[in-house]
Amino acid sequence: MLKVLTVILWALSVQCLASGGGGGSEASAGSIYITFKPPLIANFGGPGRLKYLKADFSLRVDNSEVAGAVQHNMPLIRNNLLALMARQTDETMSGQPGKEALRQEALKEIQSIIKTEADMDGILDLFYNNLLVQK
Repeated sequence: MLKVLTVILWALSVQCLASGGGGGSEASAGSIYITFKPPLIANFGGPGRLKYLKADFSLRVDNSEVAGAVQHNMPLIRNNLLALMARQTDETMSGQPGKEALRQEALKEIQSIIKTEADMDGILDLFYNNLLVQK
């Protein structure tokens, strides 16, 4: 029952999040935003005191077919993004360039997964809704 409810809620959220313009000049009228729920949480930085990284992402995709492929492959996407987050260091998470590099690497990882698993393009961008770093 919970899985059915989750699928129904996801389908409604995809319909509600379809962009009608007004998100910048790069946004197309058919863009769909997918929010990663729950946010991703990983420890990072190697030995010593535990450090945590919590990332709440939204993914912009080209159409509903790509959105379906993302939802279908979400376990693999989440796994690979958690591994990417765990590889971060204090240096990469201490400034804006490192956080932007993490965002770009995560975007490339998702694009690669969808290309490999579903033979689709259409992953347009990845955005931080929230990023927390605890050192």
